[in-house]
Amino acid sequence: RGAAAGARGGAGMAAPLTSAWSPDDLQQVRSLSLSGDVGLRAIRALKALVEARMRHRDPEQLQEQVQTLVDALRPTAFGQAHEAALLTRLLPAAEYAGMAADSRVELGGVSDAVYVVLAGSLEVLRGPNAKSRMLTIAVESATSLPGDTEQDRLDPYVVVTTGGRSFTSPVAVDAGPNPVWNWSVTVPYNGEPRVEFMVMEHDDYSRHDLLAVAGIDALLFAGDDGFSGTLVLNHGDTEAKSALGVSGGNSRMSGVHKAVYTGPVGSLKVSLAWAAEPTLGGSLSEPPSRADSPQGRLSVSAPAGSNSPVAGPKESRSRSTSIVGSSPASPERERDKNPAASKVLKAGQFFGMEPGGGTLLTLEHCHLLFVPRSDVTKAVTEYRIDCMREKHSFLRKHFPGAGALEQRLFELFASAFSPVVLPPRRVICRAGRLDNRSVYVLRRGSCNATQPRSGAVTSSPMGRYDEVVRGGDPLEENVGVLGIGSVVGYASALFGVPEPFTATAAEPVKGFTISLAERPVSTWPKEVTGSLYDLLKTRTEFHLGRRMHLSSMPASLPIADTSGLSPQELFQRNVPEWKACESRFWRHKDIPQWRMGTIRDLYDAEGWVPPGGHVGSDAGGLGFAGLSFGCRSPGGPSTSRSASQAASLA
Repeated sequence: RGAAAGARGGAGMAAPLTSAWSPDDLQQVRSLSLSGDVGLRAIRALKALVEARMRHRDPEQLQEQVQTLVDALRPTAFGQAHEAALLTRLLPAAEYAGMAADSRVELGGVSDAVYVVLAGSLEVLRGPNAKSRMLTIAVESATSLPGDTEQDRLDPYVVVTTGGRSFTSPVAVDAGPNPVWNWSVTVPYNGEPRVEFMVMEHDDYSRHDLLAVAGIDALLFAGDDGFSGTLVLNHGDTEAKSALGVSGGNSRMSGVHKAVYTGPVGSLKVSLAWAAEPTLGGSLSEPPSRADSPQGRLSVSAPAGSNSPVAGPKESRSRSTSIVGSSPASPERERDKNPAASKVLKAGQFFGMEPGGGTLLTLEHCHLLFVPRSDVTKAVTEYRIDCMREKHSFLRKHFPGAGALEQRLFELFASAFSPVVLPPRRVICRAGRLDNRSVYVLRRGSCNATQPRSGAVTSSPMGRYDEVVRGGDPLEENVGVLGIGSVVGYASALFGVPEPFTATAAEPVKGFTISLAERPVSTWPKEVTGSLYDLLKTRTEFHLGRRMHLSSMPASLPIADTSGLSPQELFQRNVPEWKACESRFWRHKDIPQWRMGTIRDLYDAEGWVPPGGHVGSDAGGLGFAGLSFGCRSPGGPSTSRSASQAASLA
């Protein structure tokens, strides 16, 4: 009885699980009809959790209580189906991110995130082909729709809304109360929590009537199994749905609908299915072309002869799939057979996300990636140089004081923000589960992130996923390692790894988490942002300039015998071809103000310049290993620094 009741209780918990945790939410768990030892353990765990919340215990104790409750519910059908959702919803994001008692830590997602790693390493792994998660929403039929008469047969259609995008099914002409559409729409899935359905009555001569509405919590079913079933239709909501008005037989938004019926008014048979669609051709070192990227398009399937509209690229919000990286830091470690699929990003890296865009500065290893705030499918600005091999780590040689900067930065973070501990266990990360606008400062230890292969479960019960993990399947292919001084976030943009992906801490990782929703960068202590600026300024050689769209050849080309080569020759050997061109998608105003001093204002499109040289009257130079690079600080005078001057900044 407990298992059956748990399964029936799953639908009732959909709404609370999508909102912030509150003591009332646990009433849904309390209402489950559990018996025997299972029920007793669940009741005790629930009571302990509520008491812990009321007494404001520390996050680790709360996490232990949540895990105890989930363990107690696991034998039930509800616990098996919604274990991950329980864990993510019963804990606020700040506590969940630092979960030590359990093994789940959100390290990526569609929300904005910033991670600072000051020691150890972060390894991101995935299969050889990057994939984008696609959601197919199918509307099959409806039953018992109201308002049908012999004189006026119903001509219903359905408006599907998710993530701020709406799609309209064909009109079922003279279908009556039991229409059949057999229509579907496929869209990129970026963790949107809800899918809403509106059943409309088509009218050629007046405003269309809103017959009924239904909705489903997509996050609870975002996995291999998806959802297929019947939703109860309810009366229309004139206020909530007024922005989705449809008139004149098309999907143009206008007017306010009249809710003509109240109460349950029939049912709607729908299905949700998730699939991974390749976004790269197998080589992880080349960014996808705009024409080939499926993230910029939506596909709609409808019966032949229908006038169902097809959404255009501008209706799609996608994630960048550019990949930055190079050869592994530990050559003796076995990598996968495709060298282009092994990416290593080591110490001294910075990656930050602002809403709608972000910046990646890999400080020690000379990589820079800027994701514009506009649609990332239109312009992904990228420039990368391969200096990853230990014997070619010029910055480590010429900037020996950078470690002191990192240590000072960690101390400043420690004094300004609250510490957390990331656990030494495998974790599951799912898109859209939490507000991931957080900062992690990792002082020691390491973390791995892995995308499950095709067939590995994503949001299915944890027991099934554990079986996959024990087999080692998702951990066989490496994308990259992030180490000391690293800032990592928005893994899909950085590595082309679509969510969900997994992360593993090889040992306990001490660090800090900062919610950017509560503590935006503009409110950080000046000494913290100043130290970040110094660290970036000291160890970044390439600065992206205004309205530039840069790209390069793969940075992971094999390095032949390069002994005796100058840095400029090494640069030419490893990046034999690159280009710079104007991009109308990115403007100076799109860069957050706090990042201006880091990115600089101008970029030398000609590449390297001699020591002390400059390009134009406004550009100075900043370089290393006897080379200078033309740039100018925003709002300040132009300067020219040699390698020794730049090194002195450390």
